[in-house]
Amino acid sequence: MVGSVARNPHTGSRSEILADYLFSSWGTVTPARRQDDHGIDLYCALTEPLGKLAKVTDYYSVQVKSNSLAWRFKTADEMRWLIEYPLPLFLACVNKKEHEVSVYHTMARYFAPFYPLPQRLVLMPSRGILGESVQWKGGEEYSLSAPIIRASLEDFHDEQKLARLRNVLRQWIEFDTHNGILRRLGILRFRMPHKYSTNELVPEGGFVEQGMTLPTDSQLTRAIAALFEVVDCVGDQLKTRGDPAGALYAALLVRYLRTSRETEFANDPRWRREVSSSVEMNISLALNQMLPAGTLLTYMFQELDGVTRSIGEIPRVSAYLNNSKATGEKQL
Repeated sequence: MVGSVARNPHTGSRSEILADYLFSSWGTVTPARRQDDHGIDLYCALTEPLGKLAKVTDYYSVQVKSNSLAWRFKTADEMRWLIEYPLPLFLACVNKKEHEVSVYHTMARYFAPFYPLPQRLVLMPSRGILGESVQWKGGEEYSLSAPIIRASLEDFHDEQKLARLRNVLRQWIEFDTHNGILRRLGILRFRMPHKYSTNELVPEGGFVEQGMTLPTDSQLTRAIAALFEVVDCVGDQLKTRGDPAGALYAALLVRYLRTSRETEFANDPRWRREVSSSVEMNISLALNQMLPAGTLLTYMFQELDGVTRSIGEIPRVSAYLNNSKATGEKQL
């Protein structure tokens, strides 16, 4: 009715304002318009002083909750949104009574896609101060453990403490960014601290790495496409920088992937069989130039393929390959 407003939205707004106040201490914050809120409340940029200006160093996003209850994802689309979100993502739980903001990592979103999507996904914050790496229960419930940051209203006016907390946040942004890159490349692996303490920098070392050793065909295809791209580019760069051995090994891997997974590359306009890669072509040309004058070449990659055959004929290598096939070890 005219002259009245809904009570609940404004309860949430006060939580967002408190979180906004904290994160704006470390850079810029752009709140999502309420009608555009699809799961993110604050779009943030971390900055550092640069003379009279502030230089942006990192981007991240924050979802704000007015309580410390679990963050629940109930449908496949909601879970995919969380898993595929491209920026570092944090959950801020606001205790308005205590004027306190607790900030949690969301590293569980890098663990969950190792397996088929469950019926639901639940991220559960904890009130402790000693955190540990991602723990899960039945593939549906994941503990977010202790917050990485907990700040009270009094802390908002303590410049020294805010500076320390900014460094903590930036460290976790770096962890999340690295894992996000791996995820987008299709590499089923993530790293995070094995143990950590709220409001404290994580010391060097002490990290845990979790990954999927038996990916599905579709998962492996995505990672191999990224592997091919990297090896082709870096292999050619190694040749230019005077590392012929590294370039040769790269060319052998590229050639092997192309020939052993021909069907998967057939629909890729850049890497289908008839389109040569840089390192594959350049190393083949270099090997062909080593042939005695008058030697007949039946096709461009004859000598490169010959190197692969020669390696396979080494007794130890041959025994390894044959043993792997006999024991059912999967070959790429």
